[in-house]
Amino acid sequence: MHDVIVIGAGAAGLAATRALQQAGSDVLSLEAQERVGGRILTDLTFCPYPVELGAEFIHGEHVHTWELVRSAGLHTTEVFGDAERYLLYAGDELISLRDVEAGKHAGAARALSLTGRDVMDAVKQRQRQDRPDLDVASLLRILGIPTGTDFGRIVEGSYQGLNAADPVELSAFSLLEADYAGDGDRDFRIDDGYSAWLNLFARDLPVRLSSPVDLVRWRRDGVELVTRRGEVFRARRVIVTLPLALLQAGRPRFLPGLPPDKGRALEQLGSGPVTKIILHFNRPFWPANLERVSTPLHPRFFWRTGAGRNHERPVLTVYTGASAAQALNRLGPKGAVRAVTADLRAIFGLPRDPAVVAFRFVDWSADPFAGLGYSFVRPGGVGARALLAAPTEGVLFWAGEATNPARPATVHGAVESGIRAAQEVLQAK
Repeated sequence: MHDVIVIGAGAAGLAATRALQQAGSDVLSLEAQERVGGRILTDLTFCPYPVELGAEFIHGEHVHTWELVRSAGLHTTEVFGDAERYLLYAGDELISLRDVEAGKHAGAARALSLTGRDVMDAVKQRQRQDRPDLDVASLLRILGIPTGTDFGRIVEGSYQGLNAADPVELSAFSLLEADYAGDGDRDFRIDDGYSAWLNLFARDLPVRLSSPVDLVRWRRDGVELVTRRGEVFRARRVIVTLPLALLQAGRPRFLPGLPPDKGRALEQLGSGPVTKIILHFNRPFWPANLERVSTPLHPRFFWRTGAGRNHERPVLTVYTGASAAQALNRLGPKGAVRAVTADLRAIFGLPRDPAVVAFRFVDWSADPFAGLGYSFVRPGGVGARALLAAPTEGVLFWAGEATNPARPATVHGAVESGIRAAQEVLQAK
């Protein structure tokens, strides 16, 4: 009988296990995969430098991730800091974000996800007027963002990528709930890859791999977990850190079933797809000042994978979410690569499609241990993340990016949720 069992060894599960171990608890983490890390996955073979197939950046100069980065002496590189190097492809030309902000399409720039001042001001005004929540697509129409145009699709793509949801699916009020307050506004890459951070974070933790939990029998006096191989583990309390999509699919099964409040939370949250394509070309064909690009085409958002590195290779990372990701997924890996390279030919005015030497295609919604890229809040669902996070009968505790109202869809948000759940367990003793 363990004090606590943590289901899942992604960022949230590792954080919870670490906090409990440091507090002296008898804790065990059960992980379904043959590796830890969840949606953190670094490819060390594609290039001479690490390539991230999952989580890629530290979002913010003040977030929890830095504690281990600094104590371990990991080196980082700042990215995405210059608006002149952020280009938008619209009207058959590449325009810097700075020029867009100063021109006739400034309204579109002010509506982009996370940075859209007009959107946030409109949401705040709506809340002050005590008006109901609405979907982001409706809010964008109110703001006069033209749908069906290049800039309209770029704005739409910003929500698809950063929220893994089409604007019509996404709660406008949730944009204020997920405020990331205090995180900072700078982005960084870990030079040795997120795996370097992950390996340090997981070091010396009691994690049992290849142990998917199929059944959770719970009562107020304890929990019994049954794995796919029929192994049985017992604990006084359990922390569930599984991705939202798995919980929505009924994995694992809970006996008795979860109370109605958890069912409501699972209905009010969405599991959004995210797809990444890493493309290694035979030569670079983009301008030297380019770092990242937003487009209305298949590659909704892409960036130079090795920007800022010595001996950079001609590699781009294409990132899509929601229906834009689903459109690529339907084409299959090779078809998606053909579609993306054809669009890159148009964007950069090339005489023929650029030659791809190698590629990686990652559809996180098809991953059997993830089922999604990120969670999002449906219209009218503000508060669902906190509802999902609330302990159940002092026995079941909940963590993961979907349970963090202020910082979803981030590694540091998942880490915070694991620490929070561990503290709840310790306080429940």
